[in-house]
Amino acid sequence: MENSDKLASARLIRQSDKKEFPLGARLTTMGSSPQSSIVVSSVGVVEHVAHILFSDGVFSLAAVSRVCAVMRNGKRLVKSTVLADGDLIGIADELFLFKNEFQEVSAASAEKSPLRGFIAAVSKFMRTGSGDARFELLSAVAQLLCSDGARLVAEEPESGFTTIARFPQASALDRFSQRAILWAKQQQSTVLMHDESWGEDDQNQGSLEKNQIGSILCSPIFEGEAIRGYLYLDKKQNKTGFSQQDREILDDVGPIFGDLLALYDRSVRQRETIVRLQTTLDAQTAPIIYDCEVMQRAIDLSIKFSSTDSSVLLMGETGTGKELFARFIHGRGNRADKDFCAINCGALPENLIESELFGHEKGAFTGAYQKKRGLFERARGGTVFLDEIGEMPLNLQVKLLRVLQESEMTPVGSTETLRVDVRVIAATNKDLREEVAHGRFREDLFYRLNVLEIIIPALRLRVRDALLLTDYFIKKYSQRFGLQEKGLTLQAQAKLLAYRWPGNVRQLENVIQKALLISKDKCIDETDIDLPQGKDTGDAHKEQSGQTLKEVRAAAEAQCIKDALAKANGNVSIAARLLEIDRKWLTKLIKAHHLSTVPQNPDRF
Repeated sequence: MENSDKLASARLIRQSDKKEFPLGARLTTMGSSPQSSIVVSSVGVVEHVAHILFSDGVFSLAAVSRVCAVMRNGKRLVKSTVLADGDLIGIADELFLFKNEFQEVSAASAEKSPLRGFIAAVSKFMRTGSGDARFELLSAVAQLLCSDGARLVAEEPESGFTTIARFPQASALDRFSQRAILWAKQQQSTVLMHDESWGEDDQNQGSLEKNQIGSILCSPIFEGEAIRGYLYLDKKQNKTGFSQQDREILDDVGPIFGDLLALYDRSVRQRETIVRLQTTLDAQTAPIIYDCEVMQRAIDLSIKFSSTDSSVLLMGETGTGKELFARFIHGRGNRADKDFCAINCGALPENLIESELFGHEKGAFTGAYQKKRGLFERARGGTVFLDEIGEMPLNLQVKLLRVLQESEMTPVGSTETLRVDVRVIAATNKDLREEVAHGRFREDLFYRLNVLEIIIPALRLRVRDALLLTDYFIKKYSQRFGLQEKGLTLQAQAKLLAYRWPGNVRQLENVIQKALLISKDKCIDETDIDLPQGKDTGDAHKEQSGQTLKEVRAAAEAQCIKDALAKANGNVSIAARLLEIDRKWLTKLIKAHHLSTVPQNPDRF
């Protein structure tokens, strides 16, 4: 998947209208010619007046015409000069500002600035955790090692190698040696090659000689023991080739790009999942966002039960989405073209519930100024959804039982019996069996409602879905509020995954809505996520018995690491934050316990 439409870190900003010109190519030309990369249409400007060249990790400005002066910071340019962030370039009456957040260079400190640029890029990525940082990080490491080209590659099991970022962005893919990537894959380590080796491989002579490549570094990027992708750098001929020190540097920065690829994979997978769910679910139902086995089983039951007219009882905690499931079942059933009428039995007084469900005659009670049709009558042929059925008073349970048994009802204050043709879907966050045992719910009504039962899992049992739902809510409320979509920092992701969500999806939605509104940066940070502290964070430790203390400790440590990796979907960095330990130490523990970082998609997640 290419991302060539992303702005380069280096760019010129025309001061007259603030238009930006990304410096994504190795050579950027300026002049009055329509073929110039940046057209300067002022009077007296020749066709080719200047160019900006990216080489050895820096951007240099050179004047190519003696007729038209090129100014840098108010002084006429005499020779090629390295550009620094904030430089002003003047051509005739046009003024351009040079911006490069990842290369704050000056002629006196050009050697130090690439390192500062790389540190700045890494710092930004670690703060934001944004998958869109791939170009900035690739640009920074390319400049740090004075390379002429760079490529970040993901390896997909089915589609093979996929370039997700390249630098400069205008570089053609045929300039990069596919064979170098295959060598790195075979060696399982960073490979360092120079042009004297090209003749040994006839397959590569075309691209390498055509592009005059003199030196290549290619490093596999690991996540655990599996290769997630490759980091590829090259230099042109007639330049000092890469050294063993460069190779060691690339080995050191590899884990950062491993995190980057993991975030990229997650964002792609979540976008695909959201699109798949939104297109496969019925248009009239709200989307049910999920990507775990336990939710898939609930969906499968809902699809199976939708083809019948039998009563369905939805059981689940508050905020798990019981009404979404009810609408989903109705939308896929034989009554989909009829009304779906819902009522919350715990939100209304007893007399109003009876009137809302069964209707009333004029004058039936004080305030009954006219006849009213009840929910069962209005939903004729459709579906009635009784939310929080466990809150229904006992005397009304008798009337509801009659509806289910005899398919008939009597409005309040009436002697007329009306036939009822509806499907009933009920929902509760209570244990109705326990309510029956304590006499608070009629046993015969329970069995009438519980013909078909679906248990909707709590969010803490499908915790990996928290990030998928978060992405969906960010898109939803960004569109609703007219805001720019934001990503999540690694710290924010860890905080969301560690929380137990007693209010389930509804609580998550409210938290993300608030975080989106109060966040001042391009990414939502952990400080923007307002969560209660204390009893709902973290998982309770499981009791162990019949083992030595050493065995119990080892088993608990291994299980804790497995749970963190499962929550983080295999991302070692996020898992390390969940466990509050160093990433390198976690990697050692994973190897010591012989654990896999490949997500196993266990049912409870």
